[in-house]
Amino acid sequence: MAEKKKNLLSHDFTQFHRFIFDRTGKLKSLKKRPSQLSDLHFQFLSMFMTDIFIVLNMNLNFEYVTPSVERVLGYSTEEVKGKKLKDLLPRDSLKRALRVYREVLRSTREKTLLEFGSRTLELEILDKKGKTIWSEVKLNLVADPKKKKFLILGVVRDTTERHLSRLKIMESEKKYRNLVEQLPLGLLIAQGLPPTLCFFNYAFTKMLGYSAQEIGKFTTEQIQNLIHPEDRNMFFARYKNRLEGKKEPLSYNVRAIRKDGTIRSVDVFANNIMFQGKPSVQAVFMDVTEVKKAEVQLKQSYEQLQRTIEETVSAMARIVEMRDPYTSGHQRKVAELSKAIAKEMKLSPPRIRGLYMAALVHDIGKMCVPSDILSRPSVLNEKEFALVKVHPEVGYDILKPINFPWPVAEIVVQHHEHIDGSGYPKGLKGKKIRLESKILGVADVVEAMCSHRPYRPAHTLSAALEEIVQRKRIHFDPDVVDACCRLFTEKKFSFP
Repeated sequence: MAEKKKNLLSHDFTQFHRFIFDRTGKLKSLKKRPSQLSDLHFQFLSMFMTDIFIVLNMNLNFEYVTPSVERVLGYSTEEVKGKKLKDLLPRDSLKRALRVYREVLRSTREKTLLEFGSRTLELEILDKKGKTIWSEVKLNLVADPKKKKFLILGVVRDTTERHLSRLKIMESEKKYRNLVEQLPLGLLIAQGLPPTLCFFNYAFTKMLGYSAQEIGKFTTEQIQNLIHPEDRNMFFARYKNRLEGKKEPLSYNVRAIRKDGTIRSVDVFANNIMFQGKPSVQAVFMDVTEVKKAEVQLKQSYEQLQRTIEETVSAMARIVEMRDPYTSGHQRKVAELSKAIAKEMKLSPPRIRGLYMAALVHDIGKMCVPSDILSRPSVLNEKEFALVKVHPEVGYDILKPINFPWPVAEIVVQHHEHIDGSGYPKGLKGKKIRLESKILGVADVVEAMCSHRPYRPAHTLSAALEEIVQRKRIHFDPDVVDACCRLFTEKKFSFP
């Protein structure tokens, strides 16, 4: 008796069936036929189960149904007893049920009830208001020994929420599949070691030149041969590490080999996912071969442009030197010293390049100064020096229209400014003067003092360095002066 109560209270309707049916499928364990079973038992059972227990005759009429039918379908037990199965099932569900019913009838002629076992169907059932309730129905065919007939016993479980959730998942999967199939990037999902290709989209097959059927039959060796030999170990080591939960770069570049043997440069974006319940790696492949080629061509074009600019600037510098043979080579020497100081101060490569270009033509404005003044072997008077002092602004006017990738004109116009404001042409102070101009100003003084001029002999390097040290924090930036002195005293810099 205790065992019977335990089974009655069980939420597992499979165990409930085992209590009702014996091993031959007959109702030996029941003292009364189903229609005469104690209502008290079923009322008690309905308190613990939301499932509906039904009994159908072989004409598919309801002979009994538990009171839980009212909670699920809205019918009373008496209302259901007067109905046929077809009254509660839509057309498609009825077709599926009848197909199984006919199969059962054929099976009873060939099999025992024990061999037949139970059947599970997923059916749509209409409630009293006509609303569709998705249900899982488990059916057993049993024999009523007293009336020598068969009965169909079943348990109906409301699975509407589960069905709707599954529909949402299926819809989501459909959208995901449509998305990845339309994606212009190759997508691959792999799992296991050695890797098994679980999913790949059309773009992946197109990128490699294989058909989907060919890739689907790939052996481990063929999968490995998709990657260039020099990249293969790295690629599959990162795949293995990802499966093991180790950190790897989210993106990297490999060379892939197409079916025709051509090599493509591919950017890989990989992440860990669960696919079909197993740890997997999802990778997106972007063919960047043409981009890489374009980058190389662009770099070559840029380098060619840089060379053209430098050659043009050098030609401009030579024009200035032709007018003043006494300062021949001055601008190039200043440019080399300026570049060295900038490197010592750790300026960025683009700033160093711009400073070098500006230094090559920093005296281009002297083209407006008469040649006899530039080459005069005596000290200039005030008016003559005033003519020389305009050369930074003239240089600015010449260089400004040229679209340099660096502020060349601005560097040139400020190279005679002093941090105390005593320089020219604008009398700028401190931070208002570009750092590149401060470097150019120091390099200009040092090179000029170390070179012979018509109006004086060359000074020694020591004298030149002493001069800029004395004017440090007055005319010249102290960091620039210190860097310049280190170049000559510690780094052994010398003019070319």
